[in-house]
Amino acid sequence: MTRKSEQRRKIIYERIQREGSVKVTELSNDYNVSSETIRKDLDVLCEQGKIEKKHGSANRIDKYSHIPLRVKREDHREEKIRMAACASKLIEDYQTIWLDAGSSVYTMLRFLSPRKNLTIDTNSIEIATALAGSHHRLIVVGGLLEPIGQSLVGPFA
Repeated sequence: MTRKSEQRRKIIYERIQREGSVKVTELSNDYNVSSETIRKDLDVLCEQGKIEKKHGSANRIDKYSHIPLRVKREDHREEKIRMAACASKLIEDYQTIWLDAGSSVYTMLRFLSPRKNLTIDTNSIEIATALAGSHHRLIVVGGLLEPIGQSLVGPFA
């Protein structure tokens, strides 16, 4: 992938966010590339969970919860690291804590290894997987799997 296509995808994504929906033909004309090139760009953005593709157009994903956690983890990364570092200072050895399925919470995992004997409750499949080999006690609640956010939700959770 070239730097030029990365820049074009970034601009296309920003435009979709701003306008809500754009047509492949408009993008092709505006950026002076083929419709096939635009479709490939949209495929990449769709695979990243940033947009929804429809026949002949692309749409903004209006619900942040519909964006995969792996994508959300990269949004505002530096801010999340600073926030996670501060929040982790509030956690003491031998505590029981709840970690939800959020991307900011996931960022905090790197700061928990120095703590001793934590009991960690979570509804997040990704957090549970990341902590599976840790020295902490891990409790994963049950529930209905929400596949995009990789979390367990509903009355059982």
